[in-house]
Amino acid sequence: MYSTSRRLALASQHARTYSGFPRIGTFVMFLISKLLLTMPNFVVRWIYLFSRQLLQYLQKNLSPLTLLFFNTDFAYN
Repeated sequence: MYSTSRRLALASQHARTYSGFPRIGTFVMFLISKLLLTMPNFVVRWIYLFSRQLLQYLQKNLSPLTLLFFNTDFAYN
């Protein structure tokens, strides 16, 4: 019977061994958040408005089946 700390160490070693790039997703999210935090407010607002307009355009011009692959929750606002 292993102690809790030993079990955690074995689990993390197993995850590192079999996942190839263990923290690449966390690293990418960290870079995106840092990038968004260092941008001026108007750039972040422009990105948000552009993505909203793009989703509304796709909603009007694509078939409903294609829209199942997009998250259109905030396109109705």
